[in-house]
Amino acid sequence: MLSITDNAKQQIKNIIASEPEGSFLRVRVDSGGCSGFEYQILIDSIKTFDDVIINTGENSVLIDKLSLSFLEGAILDFTQDTMAKKFTILNPKAKISCGCGNSFSV
Repeated sequence: MLSITDNAKQQIKNIIASEPEGSFLRVRVDSGGCSGFEYQILIDSIKTFDDVIINTGENSVLIDKLSLSFLEGAILDFTQDTMAKKFTILNPKAKISCGCGNSFSV
């Protein structure tokens, strides 16, 4: 399963509060990026039959089963520094990651 840090849970809560009712955060892995696969973190309102729901306390994070196979054991975090605020994924299955951390290969 994907683990979610307290920082990420708080940021998800902040984001979803400003979205229409029934919205949730979706984490997805798609082909592409400079390393072969890329993470996508987006707001969605449609649940599909193969979604796995991770409860963050007040909100839900959805991941389709195919994406979850790439994210098993990973950690979703939210980081902030002088350059950026962003969600990051620490993925033990990623053998190579690009410099920005958005794409990876297994």
